Amino acid sequence: MFRRVLLIVLLIGLLLSGVPAAGADDAAIEDLLLLEEMMGRLNQYHLDQPEPGQLMQGAINGMLGSMEDPYTEYFSPEELKEFANSLDNDLFGIGVELRPGDYHPIVVRVIPSSPAKDAGIQAGDTIVAVDDASLKGLNFAEVVQVIRGPEGSKVKITVDRPGKGQKDFIVVRGHINIPTVDSSLLDDQTGYIYVGSFGSETANEFSSALSDLLAEDIKFLVLDLRNNGGGYLQAAVDMVSQFLSPGSAVVSIVDKDGNTDSYVTSGWPSVAAVQTAIVVNESSASAAEVMAGAMRDHDRAVLVGTQTYGKGVMQTVIPLSNKGALKVTTHRYYTPSGTDLDGTGLIPDRRVLTPELQLVAAAQVLTESNPLLEFALKDNIVRINNQDVEYLGPMPQMKSESLFIPLRFSLEALGYEVFFDLNCIRISGFGDTLEVYPDSGKLIFNKDEKELKDPIKTVEGVRYISLEALKLLKLNINTTPDNVSIATR
Repeated sequence: MFRRVLLIVLLIGLLLSGVPAAGADDAAIEDLLLLEEMMGRLNQYHLDQPEPGQLMQGAINGMLGSMEDPYTEYFSPEELKEFANSLDNDLFGIGVELRPGDYHPIVVRVIPSSPAKDAGIQAGDTIVAVDDASLKGLNFAEVVQVIRGPEGSKVKITVDRPGKGQKDFIVVRGHINIPTVDSSLLDDQTGYIYVGSFGSETANEFSSALSDLLAEDIKFLVLDLRNNGGGYLQAAVDMVSQFLSPGSAVVSIVDKDGNTDSYVTSGWPSVAAVQTAIVVNESSASAAEVMAGAMRDHDRAVLVGTQTYGKGVMQTVIPLSNKGALKVTTHRYYTPSGTDLDGTGLIPDRRVLTPELQLVAAAQVLTESNPLLEFALKDNIVRINNQDVEYLGPMPQMKSESLFIPLRFSLEALGYEVFFDLNCIRISGFGDTLEVYPDSGKLIFNKDEKELKDPIKTVEGVRYISLEALKLLKLNINTTPDNVSIATR
């Protein structure tokens, strides 16, 4: 038994080191023999009499842990199947699409005819606990794993619903097969395509969605790659081919020996005349970054949202004799302009941190429209360019006989970028810069210093800015007891 275990360890060790079995030096063989001896002695003498499989898994975990590479991992046969299914959105779970919130995940979409839909979970719900266990402290990937589970198993989902408080739902997990691509019309000129991952059928699904939108004679396209962790590189290359002429560079990959391979587009583009914006966030990674980077480098898209994850390395899945696999980091990515994505990601052309404004901002960038922001105070409704928008945050408030509006949401809705530094809030856009120093009341507008009493208020962790401070940006501001409207000039 231990001889068989040793041979498996030897195979994995040689795959990781890149040394052919016939050329392994004496020191490596001695190390492997020592490992075999230790496993045998543990089984022979340890009080718990560990099983060979347990020791084998420990040896594998130790080897992979020593690489200090979170992307290199071993898949058992069952885990390999689950990994492949996850790329194609073929899963067992409750059927919700989530995005990270400040402390807990927020339901962005409930899949039609899914267990979550049948149970009554709604978009906008914040999931605060699973089976009475708080999700606080878990990262986004850990939350997803807690919610998923075997088909037919029950799970208790506790949500916080805006205006309704906490509610419990008992959901029976089921088989969820979600197309990796979804599309719709944002308006009569603007198409929208969401890509959740780059699976084996994603390029075909994308091509079909694109054809349907082009039949509607769209002039603009918003491509949503938020929360897309990547997948098959070739799928991203095939999708970029819809936008660029044949032979255009998409990505270069470089291996450990410095050998370079380039991926280029093929076929003729179908959307050469459609202006495109790509929406990204901190969970857009790997193949999603490859596509976004290539499109921007070729001036075929602007990026809107937040800085991407920064996964600039590629893994190769190597089959093993037990029908499992080893996923090994083998290459580094470079965009057509030579940008190394790893650890840095892509910085968007328009930075929008408020998730519910990112699609709105993308459409604004494409159509070059002047934003009009309205707060209907009596009805608690927010409109941008006369369209209701999803907004779960606070409304404007009267403080010290002055009207204050939510700072980041309002200014990002109007097309500005907002940066919070240690002692300063910097607002920039349309060629203007306003620096606000809340502690002193000092403001600097385009290098001219001003002073206002209490230009910023903080209520329950939310920053508000006074209308008096906003007037420095030369905005058109109109107020009534029931309505606040703000527009750029």
